[in-house]
Amino acid sequence: MDSHLLLATTDSFFKAFSANQPPLKLLSFFSTTHPVSIQHAPRTCPNPHTSRLHGLNAIRSYFDLLATHFERTSITQHSQNVLGARERTVTTSASVTWRWKKSGRSWNEDFTCTLEFDEHSKICNFVVVTESSPSTCVMRAIDTESSSPSSPSSASPTTAPAPTTARRSSGIIKVASVSPNITSLATRLISLGFFSKDINTNVSKVPFGPCGCARASVFGDSGMGTITI
Repeated sequence: MDSHLLLATTDSFFKAFSANQPPLKLLSFFSTTHPVSIQHAPRTCPNPHTSRLHGLNAIRSYFDLLATHFERTSITQHSQNVLGARERTVTTSASVTWRWKKSGRSWNEDFTCTLEFDEHSKICNFVVVTESSPSTCVMRAIDTESSSPSSPSSASPTTAPAPTTARRSSGIIKVASVSPNITSLATRLISLGFFSKDINTNVSKVPFGPCGCARASVFGDSGMGTITI
């Protein structure tokens, strides 16, 4: 495969991502003829593969989640896109500034991104590794109300609010004192049929461990699944 095409496609994807293009536009970069997956976790997570989500619906849910809550105000690449040793793989390192749409709070996340492509230069695997503190991973982000519109915008995500409980048609969503993003994503995956949708289905979260990982256990009468991010 032409390496220039892979590098150009990677550049186009990052430009679209940086420009806050809608989820369907970002989804158009992904393969429809090969299995696809997405993973976004801190470097310190001991089992990052357990956060990998598969299928176009899961990838759409990831981008929907980002579009609902965040804006990307800038993306700065720290290295040139580098072709991997394996065929059709490109890796780059960069920093992104995330901003909460609700409060306007913002912070930086440093990351390494690896893209694997199919023979048509469409993304098959999209792996993001947070190199900065685990708390800067957007999947950990927790919003707080700013005390003033002029509050500094460089604050990092802070501690979570007190636990709350919300109901939905398929059961109860128990929200623990960690980032709501993991529950939002797990709930959406249930609605798309990735896990059991029995009447007794629950989604619950446990607090972060020393590695900075959070886990959502999705269980019902017919089975159980776990998402660790």
